[in-house]
Amino acid sequence: MAFRRIYSWEELYFYNAYLKDRIMNEPVKGNRFLNDVRNIALHMASLSEVREANEHIVHDIVRTLCETRRPPETRKYWKDEFHRTSKWESDELERQLFGAALCTNTTSFIRSSDTLRNNMLSNPTSPRNSCVFGEHIELAAKYGSEELLEYLLTDGASIASPDLKSELFKFAAKAGRIDIVRFLYNFRSEEWPWPFEGDISAMRRYLRDILMGTWNPQVWDFIDKLRVSHGSQSALSDLLSYKLGTCARMNYLDMAVHLVRLGPDAEEPLTLFEGGVYTSAITYAAIRGCLPLVELLLDKGADSKHTLPTAVAYGRAKLLNVLLDRGIKTSDAMVGLSQSPKPAQLLSNFKLGPYLDVVRLLLDAGVDVNESIGKESPLACAIAAEHTALFNFLLERGANLHSPGTAEECVRRAKQDGLESMLSLLEQHGVHVKDCSEQAA
Repeated sequence: MAFRRIYSWEELYFYNAYLKDRIMNEPVKGNRFLNDVRNIALHMASLSEVREANEHIVHDIVRTLCETRRPPETRKYWKDEFHRTSKWESDELERQLFGAALCTNTTSFIRSSDTLRNNMLSNPTSPRNSCVFGEHIELAAKYGSEELLEYLLTDGASIASPDLKSELFKFAAKAGRIDIVRFLYNFRSEEWPWPFEGDISAMRRYLRDILMGTWNPQVWDFIDKLRVSHGSQSALSDLLSYKLGTCARMNYLDMAVHLVRLGPDAEEPLTLFEGGVYTSAITYAAIRGCLPLVELLLDKGADSKHTLPTAVAYGRAKLLNVLLDRGIKTSDAMVGLSQSPKPAQLLSNFKLGPYLDVVRLLLDAGVDVNESIGKESPLACAIAAEHTALFNFLLERGANLHSPGTAEECVRRAKQDGLESMLSLLEQHGVHVKDCSEQAA
C-alpha cells in the first residue's frame, strides 16, 4: 500500500508517517529492509555532531530518508527492497550509507568515502551512483548545505566540473531550494560557464525542464528571468496550462496563486475541444476544495458552470456555499465535456457521500428534491450509504419514495449490501420490501 502512486500531499504525508513508524518499531527479526534503513539512520546519528543535544535525531533522519521515496523510480526501488530477503553486499551497503550521508549532510562519512565520492563527481548520472534513496547527485542537491556543495564542487579540479554544477543546479531548483539555486548560480560563475552558453536551443531545453519540475514561486521567477536574459521568451504562456492544472490537482496553492497572478487578466476564448486555461484548472481546484484558488480563478473569468456540480460531487459544502453566494445558479450547472455539456442533476451527482450539508444547501437554493428518481434518486444514495438522517431529511423536504422505480431501487441497494437496518427503515415508510424485490428482479 505504502508504495503505490501518490496523488496528493496528504497521501504523501500519511504514507511517510506510516513508513517512519514501521521503520522505528520493526522487530529486529522482522522485515530486513526496514531494519536496514533503521540501522543506516543509527549509523548516521552516531556520526552526527549534535547527537547529544538532540535525542530525536534518529527519528529525524528516518523521516528524511522516508521523504526520498516520492519519485516513481524510488518508490519501485523501495518496494523491491521491501521484499528482499538477502543481506546487502558490502559495496551495496556502502552506496546506501553514502546516500544517507548526503541526505543528512554527514560530511565526515562523505570525506572518508573516496571511491563513491569520486564516482559521483566524475559521472553523476551513472546508475551505479545511486541508492535506495535516489541518485547521489540529486540527494546532494536536495539536501546538501552550501558548505557540503562547495566541498563537492572543489574536491579536485580534475573531477568537479561545470557539468556537475549544472546537475546540482537543476535538482536544487526542482526541489524548490531558492537559496541553494542562487548559491550554485553564482559559484565560480566566471571560471565555469554554463553548458548552454552559446547554444540557445540547449539552454531552452535545460531551463524548460527545470520549470516543468519546480513548484516554488521564487525558483520559477529566477529561472524564467534567466531564460529571458538569454534571449528566450518567458515560459509562462507555454507552460501555464500544465503547471496550473497540476498545482490545482496537487494543492500547490502558493505556486498556483503566483501563476494566476502572472497569467492573462481574463480567460482565453474557449475552443471546440477544451476550455480556457483557468477553466481547465478550476475543476481540479474544486475537487480539492481549494477555496482561495477557486475564487481567484473565477475572478479571472473561469467558466463556473462545471464548478458547482464538482463541488457537489466531492462534498465541498464550504465551496458550494461560496459559489451560491457569488450568484452562481444551480440551474446553470453543467456536466460532461466542454464541447457537449448537458444540464446537471445535482442530487444524483455524488462521487462520494452523499452529504447532508450539501443536499441541504442545494434544496435551500431551489433544487427540486424530485429532480432525480429511480436509479438516480438521492433516496437510493442515502440507503446505500446507510445515511438515515439524510433519508429522513429528504422525505421531510418532499422526496417521493413511491415515484417510479425509486422504492425498488432503494430495496435493491439495501439487499445488495445486506443492509437490514435500511430494509427495516423502508418498511417503516410503507415500502413492501418483498414485493419490491420481486419487481426489481
